[in-house]
Amino acid sequence: MPSAIWSGSIGFGLVNVGVKVVSATKNRDVRFKPARAVVGRPHPFRKVSDASGDEVPSEQIVKGYEIQPGSSGGR
Repeated sequence: MPSAIWSGSIGFGLVNVGVKVVSATKNRDVRFKPARAVVGRPHPFRKVSDASGDEVPSEQIVKGYEIQPGSSGGR
């Protein structure tokens, strides 16, 4: 049960109504890890070069776009 930020009452003539104010949202950070569907165990996500087949470190990966087929540009 969320805790009340403020509690009090509102009066309408002869009727009083109890009121509690609670926060509407909670910050929750959900992170998913890749897993194999068949086995259900974690599966490491590796970035591999098409040309050499070697693993590429994350620091060396940039975003780009293709200007003409076979070439790339932008960062």
